Amino acid sequence: MSYEVAMRPMLTTARFPRGGAAAEQRREAQYLFSHVTVAESPTVLVLDLRDEFIDSGALYQLVVPLAEAIRQRRMGHYALVVATDDDATIEVLRSLSCEHDLPLLVTRDPNQLQAAEPASRMSPAKASVFSAVKHSRMSTVAQVAGSTGVGHTSASNLLADLVSQGYLFRAEGSGRQGHVYIHPASATTEVYGEDEEAGLLEPFARDLDAVAEATGRPREELLAEAWREYLGNHSEILAAAYSQAAEMLRHGDRDGLRRMASASAKERAAGAAERAKR
Repeated sequence: MSYEVAMRPMLTTARFPRGGAAAEQRREAQYLFSHVTVAESPTVLVLDLRDEFIDSGALYQLVVPLAEAIRQRRMGHYALVVATDDDATIEVLRSLSCEHDLPLLVTRDPNQLQAAEPASRMSPAKASVFSAVKHSRMSTVAQVAGSTGVGHTSASNLLADLVSQGYLFRAEGSGRQGHVYIHPASATTEVYGEDEEAGLLEPFARDLDAVAEATGRPREELLAEAWREYLGNHSEILAAAYSQAAEMLRHGDRDGLRRMASASAKERAAGAAERAKR
Protein backbone atom coordinates (compact mmCIF):
# COMPACT_ATOMS: atom_id res chain seq x y z
CA MET A 1 0.00 0.00 0.00
CA SER A 2 1.74 3.16 -1.18
CA TYR A 3 0.24 6.33 0.25
CA GLU A 4 0.88 9.96 -0.48
CA VAL A 5 0.53 11.58 2.91
CA ALA A 6 -0.17 15.31 2.83
CA MET A 7 -0.59 15.57 6.60
CA ARG A 8 -0.38 13.69 9.85
CA PRO A 9 -2.55 10.55 9.69
CA MET A 10 -5.99 10.81 11.22
CA LEU A 11 -6.77 8.88 14.41
CA THR A 12 -10.01 7.08 15.24
CA THR A 13 -10.74 4.77 18.18
CA ALA A 14 -13.43 2.11 18.46
CA ARG A 15 -14.25 0.74 21.91
CA PHE A 16 -15.53 -2.83 22.01
CA PRO A 17 -18.75 -2.99 24.09
CA ARG A 18 -18.37 -4.25 27.64
CA GLY A 19 -19.71 -7.61 28.80
CA GLY A 20 -22.12 -9.88 27.01
CA ALA A 21 -22.25 -13.58 26.24
CA ALA A 22 -20.13 -15.07 23.44
CA ALA A 23 -22.96 -14.94 20.90
CA GLU A 24 -23.68 -11.29 21.74
CA GLN A 25 -19.99 -10.41 21.46
CA ARG A 26 -19.84 -11.98 18.00
CA ARG A 27 -22.84 -9.91 16.89
CA GLU A 28 -21.16 -6.79 18.26
CA ALA A 29 -17.97 -7.68 16.38
CA GLN A 30 -19.88 -8.00 13.11
CA TYR A 31 -21.70 -4.74 13.81
CA LEU A 32 -18.46 -2.87 14.52
CA PHE A 33 -16.82 -4.23 11.36
CA SER A 34 -19.80 -3.28 9.22
CA HIS A 35 -19.60 0.31 10.43
CA VAL A 36 -15.92 0.91 9.60
CA THR A 37 -15.99 3.23 6.61
CA VAL A 38 -13.45 3.44 3.78
CA ALA A 39 -10.61 5.82 4.70
CA GLU A 40 -9.94 8.31 1.92
CA SER A 41 -6.82 9.60 3.70
CA PRO A 42 -4.29 7.80 5.93
CA THR A 43 -5.99 6.80 9.16
CA VAL A 44 -4.90 4.93 12.27
CA LEU A 45 -7.76 2.80 13.58
CA VAL A 46 -7.38 1.76 17.22
CA LEU A 47 -9.56 -1.08 18.52
CA ASP A 48 -9.70 -0.60 22.30
CA LEU A 49 -10.14 -3.99 23.98
CA ARG A 50 -8.76 -3.09 27.40
CA ASP A 51 -10.33 -4.57 30.55
CA GLU A 52 -12.42 -6.93 28.47
CA PHE A 53 -12.71 -10.69 28.24
CA ILE A 54 -13.23 -11.22 24.52
CA ASP A 55 -14.56 -14.53 23.26
CA SER A 56 -12.05 -16.06 20.82
CA GLY A 57 -14.70 -16.34 18.12
CA ALA A 58 -15.68 -12.69 18.57
CA LEU A 59 -12.02 -11.66 18.45
CA TYR A 60 -11.61 -13.57 15.20
CA GLN A 61 -14.73 -12.03 13.65
CA LEU A 62 -13.63 -8.57 14.76
CA VAL A 63 -9.98 -8.60 13.70
CA VAL A 64 -9.52 -11.00 10.79
CA PRO A 65 -12.10 -9.66 8.27
CA LEU A 66 -11.09 -6.05 9.02
CA ALA A 67 -7.34 -6.68 8.73
CA GLU A 68 -7.81 -8.74 5.56
CA ALA A 69 -9.88 -5.92 4.02
CA ILE A 70 -7.11 -3.46 4.88
CA ARG A 71 -4.44 -5.77 3.44
CA GLN A 72 -6.44 -6.17 0.24
CA ARG A 73 -6.85 -2.37 0.00
CA ARG A 74 -10.63 -2.56 0.20
CA MET A 75 -10.74 -0.23 3.22
CA GLY A 76 -8.58 2.58 1.90
CA HIS A 77 -5.64 3.96 3.86
CA TYR A 78 -5.67 2.30 7.29
CA ALA A 79 -3.16 1.14 9.86
CA LEU A 80 -4.86 -1.18 12.36
CA VAL A 81 -3.84 -1.12 16.03
CA VAL A 82 -5.38 -3.32 18.72
CA ALA A 83 -5.02 -2.11 22.31
CA THR A 84 -5.22 -4.77 25.01
CA ASP A 85 -3.47 -5.38 28.32
CA ASP A 86 -4.41 -9.06 28.41
CA ASP A 87 -1.48 -11.39 27.68
CA ALA A 88 -3.71 -14.22 26.42
CA THR A 89 -5.46 -11.88 23.96
CA ILE A 90 -2.09 -10.62 22.73
CA GLU A 91 -0.95 -14.19 22.07
CA VAL A 92 -4.16 -14.93 20.13
CA LEU A 93 -3.66 -11.77 18.07
CA ARG A 94 -0.08 -12.78 17.29
CA SER A 95 -1.25 -16.22 16.22
CA LEU A 96 -3.99 -14.78 13.98
CA SER A 97 -1.57 -12.29 12.46
CA CYS A 98 0.99 -14.97 11.61
CA GLU A 99 -1.56 -17.51 10.34
CA HIS A 100 -3.49 -15.08 8.14
CA ASP A 101 -0.67 -12.63 7.29
CA LEU A 102 -2.58 -9.73 8.84
CA PRO A 103 -1.33 -6.11 8.97
CA LEU A 104 -1.88 -5.83 12.71
CA LEU A 105 -0.12 -3.77 15.38
CA VAL A 106 -0.56 -4.32 19.11
CA THR A 107 -0.17 -1.98 22.09
CA ARG A 108 -1.18 -2.29 25.73
CA ASP A 109 -2.47 1.28 25.91
CA PRO A 110 -4.47 3.06 23.17
CA ASN A 111 -2.88 6.33 24.31
CA GLN A 112 0.61 4.94 23.70
CA LEU A 113 0.80 4.39 19.95
CA GLN A 114 4.55 4.85 20.17
CA ALA A 115 4.60 1.40 21.79
CA ALA A 116 2.60 -0.25 18.98
CA GLU A 117 4.48 -3.20 17.51
CA PRO A 118 3.63 -5.56 14.62
CA ALA A 119 1.93 -8.70 15.89
CA SER A 120 3.78 -10.87 13.34
CA ARG A 121 7.39 -11.82 13.81
CA MET A 122 9.96 -9.89 11.77
CA SER A 123 13.50 -10.52 10.68
CA PRO A 124 16.07 -8.71 12.86
CA ALA A 125 16.88 -6.28 10.02
CA LYS A 126 13.22 -5.40 9.39
CA ALA A 127 12.54 -5.06 13.13
CA SER A 128 15.51 -2.69 13.41
CA VAL A 129 14.24 -0.55 10.54
CA PHE A 130 10.71 -0.44 11.98
CA SER A 131 12.10 0.52 15.38
CA ALA A 132 14.12 3.36 13.83
CA VAL A 133 11.00 4.88 12.29
CA LYS A 134 9.04 4.29 15.50
CA HIS A 135 11.52 6.25 17.59
CA SER A 136 11.60 9.22 15.20
CA ARG A 137 7.94 8.87 14.04
CA MET A 138 9.00 10.12 10.57
CA SER A 139 12.20 9.16 8.73
CA THR A 140 13.80 9.11 5.31
CA VAL A 141 15.73 6.15 3.89
CA ALA A 142 19.03 7.92 4.56
CA GLN A 143 18.15 8.52 8.20
CA VAL A 144 17.08 4.92 8.74
CA ALA A 145 20.20 3.60 7.04
CA GLY A 146 22.38 5.89 9.15
CA SER A 147 20.74 4.95 12.47
CA THR A 148 20.58 1.20 11.90
CA GLY A 149 23.75 0.51 9.95
CA VAL A 150 21.67 -1.17 7.22
CA GLY A 151 22.74 -0.35 3.66
CA HIS A 152 20.77 2.31 1.80
CA THR A 153 19.31 -0.12 -0.74
CA SER A 154 18.41 -2.68 1.93
CA ALA A 155 16.82 0.03 4.10
CA SER A 156 14.79 1.25 1.13
CA ASN A 157 13.55 -2.28 0.36
CA LEU A 158 12.69 -3.01 4.00
CA LEU A 159 10.80 0.25 4.36
CA ALA A 160 8.86 -0.48 1.17
CA ASP A 161 7.93 -3.89 2.60
CA LEU A 162 6.72 -2.32 5.85
CA VAL A 163 4.54 0.10 3.88
CA SER A 164 3.11 -2.67 1.69
CA GLN A 165 2.39 -4.75 4.81
CA GLY A 166 0.42 -1.90 6.35
CA TYR A 167 2.78 -1.12 9.26
CA LEU A 168 3.97 2.29 8.03
CA PHE A 169 2.64 5.12 5.87
CA ARG A 170 4.71 6.81 3.19
CA ALA A 171 4.74 10.42 2.02
CA GLU A 172 5.93 10.52 -1.56
CA GLY A 173 9.03 12.64 -2.17
CA SER A 174 9.61 14.90 -5.13
CA GLY A 175 12.80 16.08 -6.80
CA ARG A 176 15.70 15.85 -4.37
CA GLN A 177 13.38 15.20 -1.44
CA GLY A 178 13.12 11.49 -0.70
CA HIS A 179 10.10 9.60 0.58
CA VAL A 180 9.22 10.10 4.24
CA TYR A 181 8.17 6.98 6.16
CA ILE A 182 5.67 7.53 8.94
CA HIS A 183 4.87 5.46 12.03
CA PRO A 184 1.21 5.32 13.17
CA ALA A 185 2.24 7.14 16.38
CA SER A 186 2.53 10.31 14.28
CA ALA A 187 -1.29 10.42 14.36
CA THR A 188 -1.13 11.59 17.98
CA THR A 189 -0.50 15.20 18.94
CA GLU A 190 1.82 14.47 21.88
CA VAL A 191 5.07 15.14 20.07
CA TYR A 192 7.01 16.78 22.87
CA GLY A 193 7.64 15.25 26.25
CA GLU A 194 9.04 18.31 28.06
CA ASP A 195 6.92 21.15 29.47
CA GLU A 196 9.10 23.91 28.06
CA GLU A 197 8.65 22.42 24.59
CA ALA A 198 4.86 22.32 24.78
CA GLY A 199 4.73 26.11 24.98
CA LEU A 200 6.30 26.37 21.53
CA LEU A 201 3.39 24.66 19.82
CA GLU A 202 0.82 27.43 20.23
CA PRO A 203 2.87 30.26 18.63
CA PHE A 204 3.97 27.90 15.87
CA ALA A 205 0.34 27.04 15.16
CA ARG A 206 -0.56 30.74 14.99
CA ASP A 207 2.26 31.42 12.53
CA LEU A 208 1.20 28.43 10.44
CA ASP A 209 -2.40 29.67 10.32
CA ALA A 210 -1.22 33.14 9.29
CA VAL A 211 0.88 31.79 6.41
CA ALA A 212 -1.97 29.52 5.31
CA GLU A 213 -4.38 32.47 5.25
CA ALA A 214 -1.93 34.70 3.38
CA THR A 215 -1.09 32.11 0.70
CA GLY A 216 -4.48 30.43 0.43
CA ARG A 217 -2.87 27.02 0.91
CA PRO A 218 -4.03 24.37 3.40
CA ARG A 219 -2.07 24.45 6.66
CA GLU A 220 -1.55 20.66 6.44
CA GLU A 221 0.10 21.07 3.03
CA LEU A 222 2.40 23.81 4.37
CA LEU A 223 3.32 21.69 7.39
CA ALA A 224 4.13 18.64 5.28
CA GLU A 225 6.22 20.76 2.91
CA ALA A 226 8.16 22.30 5.80
CA TRP A 227 8.76 18.88 7.33
CA ARG A 228 10.10 17.43 4.07
CA GLU A 229 12.35 20.47 3.61
CA TYR A 230 13.64 20.16 7.15
CA LEU A 231 14.40 16.46 6.70
CA GLY A 232 16.23 17.17 3.45
CA ASN A 233 18.30 20.05 4.84
CA HIS A 234 19.25 18.30 8.07
CA SER A 235 19.59 14.70 6.91
CA GLU A 236 23.28 14.38 7.82
CA ILE A 237 22.83 15.87 11.29
CA LEU A 238 19.76 13.74 11.99
CA ALA A 239 21.45 10.60 10.69
CA ALA A 240 24.39 11.21 13.04
CA ALA A 241 22.05 11.76 15.98
CA TYR A 242 20.06 8.61 15.17
CA SER A 243 23.30 6.64 14.84
CA GLN A 244 24.45 7.88 18.25
CA ALA A 245 21.08 7.01 19.81
CA ALA A 246 21.11 3.55 18.20
CA GLU A 247 24.56 2.90 19.66
CA MET A 248 23.28 3.87 23.11
CA LEU A 249 20.30 1.55 22.69
CA ARG A 250 22.55 -1.34 21.71
CA HIS A 251 24.58 -0.83 24.90
CA GLY A 252 21.58 -0.19 27.13
CA ASP A 253 22.76 3.34 27.95
CA ARG A 254 19.42 4.76 29.14
CA ASP A 255 21.04 7.60 31.10
CA GLY A 256 22.90 8.68 27.98
CA LEU A 257 19.67 8.65 25.98
CA ARG A 258 17.93 10.79 28.61
CA ARG A 259 20.80 13.29 28.63
CA MET A 260 20.78 13.39 24.82
CA ALA A 261 17.01 13.97 24.65
CA SER A 262 17.14 16.62 27.38
CA ALA A 263 20.01 18.47 25.70
CA SER A 264 18.21 18.33 22.34
CA ALA A 265 15.03 19.75 23.88
CA LYS A 266 16.90 22.61 25.55
CA GLU A 267 18.74 23.44 22.32
CA ARG A 268 15.48 23.56 20.35
CA ALA A 269 13.83 25.73 23.02
CA ALA A 270 16.82 28.13 23.09
CA GLY A 271 16.82 28.32 19.29
CA ALA A 272 13.12 29.10 19.19
CA ALA A 273 13.54 31.81 21.83
CA GLU A 274 16.40 33.37 19.90
CA ARG A 275 14.39 33.40 16.66
CA ALA A 276 11.48 35.02 18.50
CA LYS A 277 13.71 37.98 19.48
CA ARG A 278 14.62 38.77 15.84
